Amino acid sequence: MKRNLQKLIALVVIVLFTITACEKVENLGSKHEYVDLGLSVKWATCNVGAETPEAYGDYFAWGETTAKESYDWETYTFGLELKKYNKKDSIIVIESVDDVATVTWGSDWRIPTKAEQEELINNCKWRWTEQNGVYGYLVMSKINGNSIFLPAGGHKNKAQLNKDGNSGFYWSSSIHEASRGSATIMYFYSGKCEHTVNNRYIGANIRPVRR
Repeated sequence: MKRNLQKLIALVVIVLFTITACEKVENLGSKHEYVDLGLSVKWATCNVGAETPEAYGDYFAWGETTAKESYDWETYTFGLELKKYNKKDSIIVIESVDDVATVTWGSDWRIPTKAEQEELINNCKWRWTEQNGVYGYLVMSKINGNSIFLPAGGHKNKAQLNKDGNSGFYWSSSIHEASRGSATIMYFYSGKCEHTVNNRYIGANIRPVRR
């Protein structure tokens, strides 16, 4: 009798866990899953180019839609002269044609703005951890307790991958208005997560969002 009761309790726990997991991660027919953190946008569970939350995925220069071998001003689509997103055209947010999340995942997805990344930073608990052998941050919502994992994929300069396993670099869709050769980027390491700016040509990861 006692053994049967224990089996029943274990089965109930498994069922409840499965229901909770289904509530946290949504798909709705899309091949890309996302999590509702109770924020203004929903966050993808993986980076662009990745199949799992722990995988770094691909690296993209700001405003480019394909990964490449080398990241510098010479290979940058808009060049050092900044053919687009400059002070003359006054465009301050990536257009959908230059948004790798939209181009590769579909119109429901896009790169988050600086404000949306700040919302993630300010409304979640950030815990540096190791998940399946990969270092990064478990980002848990203070609102509903749901979470995503952001791997510390580093960044690419020329053909070199730098700081992988130690730091994360995630582009926002927002240009740095004071210096158009730079864009705002969410940067983190084991002791801190913040917004900074970086040259548009460097290769960084993309974690898409959707409504």
